[in-house]
Amino acid sequence: MRPIELPVDYWTGPQLDSIRAAVLLEADSLEPDAAISASWVELWTDRCRVLSADEYSGKRLFFRPLGVGRWAELDLNSWLEGYNSLPYLNARAVELDQRPPQELLIELGGSMAGQGQREMEDYTLLISFKGPPHIIWHSLDGATEEISPTRTADNGEMEGGNYADARRKITVRHGRVYVGRVRQEGKFESGPDYVVTPITPGTYAYRAGRFRRVAP
Repeated sequence: MRPIELPVDYWTGPQLDSIRAAVLLEADSLEPDAAISASWVELWTDRCRVLSADEYSGKRLFFRPLGVGRWAELDLNSWLEGYNSLPYLNARAVELDQRPPQELLIELGGSMAGQGQREMEDYTLLISFKGPPHIIWHSLDGATEEISPTRTADNGEMEGGNYADARRKITVRHGRVYVGRVRQEGKFESGPDYVVTPITPGTYAYRAGRFRRVAP
């Protein structure tokens, strides 16, 4: 995987607090129930924060590595574009090489629906902050295709339709990336675009800017 540099903006703590207040204010204007609108501040920890004014707007991801005074806002729009239903984004700090700054593990995805068809995708990204922030791992790890059957004109019976799902589990712990085997049900009609990224199952270590498979 070749590194992909990410667009980034930097903010101080007070500036980020102001951004959060503005997001909450926007959410309140869209939804009068403060308890519901406050939920769009999806993640708010000492190191990682995700903000969204409503379920269909773009998500804003902020991360502050250990030892770094400013917050980095990472532009992930290219990974979230195209979804029209409930995109999600989970993030947490990890240690890949046991050297600061920490890396960021991101799980994201969503679904695209229309004209009797629904497609869902799940991605895993790993971001390095050594130098300009850049993606060092990116993989499509889950894909689902649902196509509704259609009623024929001659006899009115339902025909066609399809369901297919392929996914694997990727976890990061103790400085290693663990890649599980792909489990697939059905056959995709949308073609190879919805086959998960080909990665040999096993355990991977990140050393000298590269991932190397160190165990099956």
